[in-house]
Amino acid sequence: MRSFTCLSVALLGCLVVAGETARAEFFTPISLADSANGRIQSLHPEYPSGTGVDLGGVPFDIPSVGPNTWFATFASGGTSASVSKTIPIGMTGVTGVHTLINTLWGRAGTPSLASLTFTYDDGSTFVKPLVGDSDIRDYYQNVFTNTINNTTTFRVFFTDTDGPAGPNRYRLDKQFVDLAAFSSKTLVSMRLNDFGNELVQRTFISGLTVQTVPEPSALALTALGGAALLIRLRRSSTRRAD
Repeated sequence: MRSFTCLSVALLGCLVVAGETARAEFFTPISLADSANGRIQSLHPEYPSGTGVDLGGVPFDIPSVGPNTWFATFASGGTSASVSKTIPIGMTGVTGVHTLINTLWGRAGTPSLASLTFTYDDGSTFVKPLVGDSDIRDYYQNVFTNTINNTTTFRVFFTDTDGPAGPNRYRLDKQFVDLAAFSSKTLVSMRLNDFGNELVQRTFISGLTVQTVPEPSALALTALGGAALLIRLRRSSTRRAD
């Protein structure tokens, strides 16, 4: 009986850990190598790169070699054309996304000159406006837009030295978009839409990480398996006692 009790306690402990793991949120960095048309290091060589780079407590994959950033200004060819970039995702259980987006130049307030469109497998979409001086701002400090809301957008990187744009510091901001209301669907893609213009506002994105939670079925299977094992252990213990 004592052996059974110890095993029961140990198994219950494992189930508790499994439950906590199932409730935990996981991060999946998505490389932009296939979507990029430039390197963020062209703005300043100190900008980070690598696999699993921790920025604001979230891992990002920013390729160390080759293109690693999508610049709207390059996509537009220096014209006033509206441009966009769609990044495939194809994941279920997505509760949010973390992005690294700043602007060249920038315009404050609404109507916004940029947005994110999230497309799901049932054809539905969710659009998140990116408002200057709240959600996004100029990468170069003290010129154009300079503030963020510090609730869903945070600064996660600052340079220490001067760069091509001048002596002010160069920054990188992280946005979080809450998608928990749509987590039962499969998130097919995210599209960055840019409606700006040269010397007004042009966005660039250098990082995307998807935040997910395991499907409830995974926890249910773990619980059922644990319960079945407990029953077998109890029956085996009873037979030995007889």
